[in-house]
Amino acid sequence: MKLSVIVPVYNVEKYLPRCLDSLLRQGMEVGEYEIICVDDGSPDGSAKVLGEYAQKHPDIFRVFMQENQGVGVARNIGIQMAQGEYISFIDSDDYVVDGAFRYLYDNFCKDLKPDMLNFRFRHVFTDGTTLADPDAKPDGEIVYDGDGTEEYNRDKIIYVWDNFFRRDYLLEHHIKFEI
Repeated sequence: MKLSVIVPVYNVEKYLPRCLDSLLRQGMEVGEYEIICVDDGSPDGSAKVLGEYAQKHPDIFRVFMQENQGVGVARNIGIQMAQGEYISFIDSDDYVVDGAFRYLYDNFCKDLKPDMLNFRFRHVFTDGTTLADPDAKPDGEIVYDGDGTEEYNRDKIIYVWDNFFRRDYLLEHHIKFEI
């Protein structure tokens, strides 16, 4: 399996379908990726939405339920359950441009095998306004080529949701989220 997408879920019934639908439009086939959703005890209808997606796409979605323990615990559960060569974390109120994961994996992960692949994102607000160039296209620029731990410690801000992480790298270095 190429990619595990981990989606921590808490009280996002309103945004969850857009997020999950975008993950189904990544140009990846069944068996190439999985979507791991960890519901962190949502009091709204998020669990129902997750159940519907898991029932409709049982070969792609894996859903785990837990009492509310926070996003860190939800992400750590996702890491433990992940089977993909790479892991991506997507917040449940976010969405991904169609075909982005296929493009990123095929052009950067497939042959290069980086420990971490950082990519661009765009802030989109509920009114449709954005904070980044909406016409920006991936340019394939390698910003840093070296040990992933050195990159992580640079002065650059790194969000968890704009990266692919090689799963074995996370496991070998015992990288987990704080509780």
